[in-house]
Amino acid sequence: MRFNDFSGISYHLATPNEENLDQLRLSIHWDCWAQLVQYGAMDVLEREYGPWIASPPEQGYDFTLEFNVEGLVGDNDPGAFERAFAAQAQAKEENDQNFDPNAINFMRIDPHRDERMYIRHHRDYTTVIIGIALDDLDEADRLFVRLTFEELKHRSQLPNYSHRYPLVVHARVSVPPPEIAQLEEVVQDSSHCRAYIAFLIPPRLIETKERRDYIISQRMIFRDYLQYHIKCTKGFLNFRMRRELNGHIKRLERTSKDYVPPARFSGINRRG
Repeated sequence: MRFNDFSGISYHLATPNEENLDQLRLSIHWDCWAQLVQYGAMDVLEREYGPWIASPPEQGYDFTLEFNVEGLVGDNDPGAFERAFAAQAQAKEENDQNFDPNAINFMRIDPHRDERMYIRHHRDYTTVIIGIALDDLDEADRLFVRLTFEELKHRSQLPNYSHRYPLVVHARVSVPPPEIAQLEEVVQDSSHCRAYIAFLIPPRLIETKERRDYIISQRMIFRDYLQYHIKCTKGFLNFRMRRELNGHIKRLERTSKDYVPPARFSGINRRG
């Protein structure tokens, strides 16, 4: 089977041995694979899937696993996140008073053709900036993006929110965060419409593997979440508009001279 997901990843799932259908081969191709490898993805994959990694990968794909269905493993973390988290913990331990986060380059990943992700560690937190192109969206959808970003930023300032979720420190359309505003590709993007949102991830949110996996997965699917939120918002507004319109139509019908009230259902006299 060959299929794609919403992030543009191509998969090929096959049973190479017809005599043993429990043996599976899974290959993937992702446009940002070289960037992931550059920032340590293979270290994570070898740790999680070492015995199942096929070398070289299937022709036309970036990475291949061969395993028995009884030995499936869980999801893995993108290496860039783990590298940033480890560097943040080290900087915290060293407690260098001259630590300058601006001297550290952002790790850049392009999970999708219209999305960029920048990751950089500080001494007390890790910054994740996501930029999503809006050129293909109409003005109404861009308005929904602005409203969604304002909602997320407002929600992150509520009491007890930061104890469970990353803090949103920047959420604007066409205005990049100051940390990446001078990057070459961001400057060149000034003529395009792109939405930027920046998260701060403190160490307490990634103390356990379960929490770390959750935080990473939520950042990686943020673009899909935003698209889903736009569609849900539009659907809700359309429902409200149709209901309001139907109400007006009914009131207009009652003013017509030819209007005949609907017959009322009298019900059944249960007393006989």
